[in-house]
Amino acid sequence: MKGLPKNWKHDDLNKAFEKFGKVHSAKVSIDSDFNSRGYGFVQFDSEQAIQKAIAEMNDLVIPADQGVANQEETKLSVCEFVPKLDRVGTSKPRCSNNLYVKNFPHTDYTED
Repeated sequence: MKGLPKNWKHDDLNKAFEKFGKVHSAKVSIDSDFNSRGYGFVQFDSEQAIQKAIAEMNDLVIPADQGVANQEETKLSVCEFVPKLDRVGTSKPRCSNNLYVKNFPHTDYTED
């Protein structure tokens, strides 16, 4: 979904969607400064919960929070997740089987 209020955290997203069914995961996308990017993801345990959440939450207007500076009214856009490679208009597919690992200790590690 996109259009999340900038002050929402993972718990806020979970609370907003738990009324539709069991939420396995609720994540707000955050930047390197831990600020919301205005979108997130909710994973439910059933298709019925997904469809009910979409029906009730899509285009829902969330009023500005009076206690938060520069908070504006937002309108949610909620839909089923479509992987980037399956979206219409995407360019060439990228390799999705690589693993990036960092922060190995500098001592006692070899190429093997």
